[in-house]
Amino acid sequence: SSLQICIQSLNEEQVDQVDLYLVEHLDDTLSQVDISELVTPFVETTIPVEVQKQVRFALDMTRQDSSAQQLYDQLRRKKNSIPRRQ
Repeated sequence: SSLQICIQSLNEEQVDQVDLYLVEHLDDTLSQVDISELVTPFVETTIPVEVQKQVRFALDMTRQDSSAQQLYDQLRRKKNSIPRRQ
């Protein structure tokens, strides 16, 4: 109904106002220097290391007789050995 549309529109406007207030507040209180000092090392060192770990694991998982493949095989066997309730 039109009442529901009106209420929904008002709710969306209020959410937009809250978002704007939050952005303005964060912009006023957070220093770009502090952010860059905290974020730059994370982006330059931690993220590449984690991506490399995930890529190595994904590649290792597909290689036959790798440790990751053996682990998945063991888990699959254990899972299949557990009796299921019906």
